[in-house]
Amino acid sequence: VLADDPSLNVRLGPQDLGGENAPRQPLRVVLDTRLQTPPSARLLNLDGDALLLCDQQHERQRYEQGSVTVRAVKRGGALLDLRAALELLASEYEANEVHVEAGATLNGAFLAGGLVDEILCYMSTDLLGSDARAFANLPLQNMAARKRWRLHELRKLGDDLRLRLRCAETFGVEEN
Repeated sequence: VLADDPSLNVRLGPQDLGGENAPRQPLRVVLDTRLQTPPSARLLNLDGDALLLCDQQHERQRYEQGSVTVRAVKRGGALLDLRAALELLASEYEANEVHVEAGATLNGAFLAGGLVDEILCYMSTDLLGSDARAFANLPLQNMAARKRWRLHELRKLGDDLRLRLRCAETFGVEEN
């Protein structure tokens, strides 16, 4: 949120989705341990509900407006406890599917915690250098430590590609 100020909403109209009604907006959830999300953040000021998850030590009144809710989740080290956050989303918000759009640290934590069963990876034909942002910070030092994923779907989007990967171990797929 601090780096990109994303909307995290559905921007397709009814005509794009083959219907007459506007699409239902997803619950936008921000894992914000220290509650640094600015109240002016785009995702807090759009139609639909937004949920800020933080630890219990922060001032929360400045967000308690309209469709923004602030909830406390225990820490799991430097970050929030991701399992606890997912359990909260499942039990209290009836979320059975969570899409994560994050930076390398949070992506790495979800992957290292075994909390990801599918990756949607968009690959551009643009090349970036070694100083570009990584997809995930993972403590993998060599090929032997890698985690196997299977290509489930490949779609061309203009000049770019969308890869849908599934974790081989999660889905019981054995390598040939």
